[in-house]
Amino acid sequence: DTTTPSSTLLYPNTTFYITLNTISGTAFDNNSKASRVNLAWLRVINDTDGTAWNPGKTGGADWDALDSQSNRYISVSLNPSDASWNAGANRWQMPYSWAASQVNWLDNKTYRIEVRTRDRGLRSDDGGHTGNWQVTATSHTFIIDKTTPTLAVIIPDYDAEVKSYSSMPTITGTAADGGGVKEVKVVIRDLETMNYWKGTYEPSYGDNWQAGVVRVPVNGTVEWSTAAPAMMDNRRYKIWAEVEDFAGNKIQYDIPTAGGYEYRFDNKAPTSRLSLPIPQTAIKT
Repeated sequence: DTTTPSSTLLYPNTTFYITLNTISGTAFDNNSKASRVNLAWLRVINDTDGTAWNPGKTGGADWDALDSQSNRYISVSLNPSDASWNAGANRWQMPYSWAASQVNWLDNKTYRIEVRTRDRGLRSDDGGHTGNWQVTATSHTFIIDKTTPTLAVIIPDYDAEVKSYSSMPTITGTAADGGGVKEVKVVIRDLETMNYWKGTYEPSYGDNWQAGVVRVPVNGTVEWSTAAPAMMDNRRYKIWAEVEDFAGNKIQYDIPTAGGYEYRFDNKAPTSRLSLPIPQTAIKT
């Protein structure tokens, strides 16, 4: 068996994570006469700081300089009974996994996982040959983001006093996050009917509202907006805005008990009546 094995990384497989609890994938050894993979090595690299995880340390000293001998690949044992033959691909395959929860994942850092595998092919003329090694490591790069994004509503504006609006064609706001904002949603409640806006714009006012909470996606992220629903004169409404980043950090409220603030919609002009003097009457003084 002179064929080098290979591997895939199944997890992690996206760009952003709050934390990472497992690293997993599949090891392969090609052709039916292969000796099969019996070892996977992996390494956790902090590309931001130029360090690698050292599982032999604890606390703040658990990351070493990348060229240090103490951060060699971590050995991940494989169970031969887990091997299976993939006839279509003409190769043996075996799953592997490693508990990544032991890693001290630092916030706002870029990480890289490297995986190499080894099969059981020995050499009769070289007792030191332990097997064929995967030549180029399989790798995946991702970012750990533990920071909650920020959010602000511009219209309607928050104040200690309930503000009144005679017109509100658009609801607007801003959001920010170091790794990028994934989505912003709003919730609006009519405080007279206690119904929630469905995110629709039907001609009949009642058709746009329902009893259950509806989180309506808006347009944009860093600067976001949505056309406001039609509102009734002389009514109070309550608005919530929520945000989520790509790692899954979010601001989300337990509606209706938490968060949000009220505003009043008043689009009718005030009226007045003259009491004195009485119109079309004569007065002496």
